[in-house]
Amino acid sequence: MLEINKSTLTNFIKKYHLNSQVEAVIIKVNDNKMVCDFILPDDSMRGKIQMGDFNYADIELPIMETSSVLKLIGGLDENVKFNAITAGEENVVKFLQLEDESAKLKIVLQNKSLIPNVPHKVSLPKCPIVKIQLDNTTLVKMSKVIGSLNKCEKFSISADSLTNDITFNFTENMTISTTETSADDNAFSFKFDGFEDVPDIQQKEFFTNTFKNILDVNKEYDECEIDLYKIGFMHMKFSNDATSADYYLVSLNVG
Repeated sequence: MLEINKSTLTNFIKKYHLNSQVEAVIIKVNDNKMVCDFILPDDSMRGKIQMGDFNYADIELPIMETSSVLKLIGGLDENVKFNAITAGEENVVKFLQLEDESAKLKIVLQNKSLIPNVPHKVSLPKCPIVKIQLDNTTLVKMSKVIGSLNKCEKFSISADSLTNDITFNFTENMTISTTETSADDNAFSFKFDGFEDVPDIQQKEFFTNTFKNILDVNKEYDECEIDLYKIGFMHMKFSNDATSADYYLVSLNVG
């Protein structure tokens, strides 16, 4: 049995759950680390969350409905005891038990064969890369900007080899057009400069909701390191002394 803060556990879960985008996962404890690999149903993003100093036996926790698990955990006090209950000859974990001073929660686990398979290794493309480092202030501002746009399904990233700058473009798809009047779409753009030898990258598009959810669940980090690949692939990395979160996004117009 391990004593843990409820907020520590829920923050870990939220980093892969991404506001209900990912439900079914296998959380693993191995070598005193809690790890979760996950993937979106449409394969447009996959990721890995890791938390160190998790001093518990090596186990696997197959979870089918993360939304329900978060709601159940929410009813507990901040200080909880974590215990995986095993059964059967193979000593398979059947349920996760969490308890505070007055309540005990039992979370029934699923057969791991029902959980979507996540490839063990990310195949990073061999092409020019732009490395971007965004501080917390910029990340929070980006999240607010995206939240202000009601109809921004996709956003684009461009890089210019002449000016050595990179632009994130967010456009609200609400153009009104009649025979008499027309109105342009609402739009925000973020430009970053000070780079050297930036390769030309033309309007690589990504899903806005996924990007925003990643920003929202990683607000405690001081910065985000982004590797933007010329063909349309993005690696976002957050890390501190306790945890790390990696997200690999594939452009809608990769190539």
